Amino acid sequence: MIEARNVSVSIGRSRILSGVDFCARPGEVTAIVGPNGSGKSTLVKALSGDLPYAGTIAFNGRDLAAMRPSEAAVVRAVLPQATTLAFPYTVREVVRLGLMGGRSGALAGQEEMLPERALARVDLSGFAGRFYQELSGGEQQRVQLARALCQVWAPVLEGRPRYLILDEPVSSLDIKHQILVMQIARGFAARGGGVVAVLHDLNLTAAFADHVFVMRRGAVAAGGAPQAVMQDALLSAVFDCPLKVGAVPAASVPFVLPQAGLA
Repeated sequence: MIEARNVSVSIGRSRILSGVDFCARPGEVTAIVGPNGSGKSTLVKALSGDLPYAGTIAFNGRDLAAMRPSEAAVVRAVLPQATTLAFPYTVREVVRLGLMGGRSGALAGQEEMLPERALARVDLSGFAGRFYQELSGGEQQRVQLARALCQVWAPVLEGRPRYLILDEPVSSLDIKHQILVMQIARGFAARGGGVVAVLHDLNLTAAFADHVFVMRRGAVAAGGAPQAVMQDALLSAVFDCPLKVGAVPAASVPFVLPQAGLA
C-alpha cells in the first residue's frame, strides 16, 4: 500500500498541504478530486518523491525518504500533469525511457517489444516512428502513459505490488480515450497493482474509482467509496457551487454519461 501520514508541503512561505493522511491499496483505483488549487497535484508530487515534504510516506511499508531514486522507480511510475520535451525524440524513444527507470517485469526476451505493446494498449499502434512534437496534446498524453506502463509493466514484481501515479491522465482526451485510460487503470489494479489518479471528471471517478479522496484547501475533506463521498452537501461545499448527485436535468437538456455506455 501507499501510506502517507501527516504530510505537509510548503513552498516558500505558503503552506500547500497541511497534515494530510492518505492511503492507496493494491487492487484498487484511488481517485483524488477537488477544485483547482486544493493541493491534488502537490500531494501527487509528494507521493512521487518530486517535492520535499514533512511527515511520512511509505510504499509497501518502506519509507520513501529512505529509497534511492532507482529503488522508487521500480515500485512506482508517474504520469505528470504536463511534460515538455526540448529535443525531437520519436515516440518509441520517449516510451523506451520507461525501460530505463526500473525493472519492467516483462518475461525474458519480451522487453524489447514493450514500447510497441504499450503503444497498442493506449491506442497508438503505428505511431512509434513519428516525432513526439508532431502529435496532438491528447496523443502526447497517451505516449507518456505508455512510457509509465513500460516502467511497471508487471503490476506485481517478486510478490510486491507496484503503483501507477497519474496526475490528470484524461485531461486532454476525447471521451473514447478517457474511458480507455480509465480501463487501463482498472486493469492494472485488477492484476494486483495500485493506481492513484487525480481526476476532475466526477462521473468518471464514480464509474472507475474504488476509493475517493476529496481535497479542499490543502487538506482531505472526505475519503471513502464513491457512494459515500459523492453527496450533494459535501460536493457543493467543496466545489463552492450547487451540485446534485444522480439528478436528471430538465427534459429539454440532453446529457451523456460514460456509465451508460459501459452498461
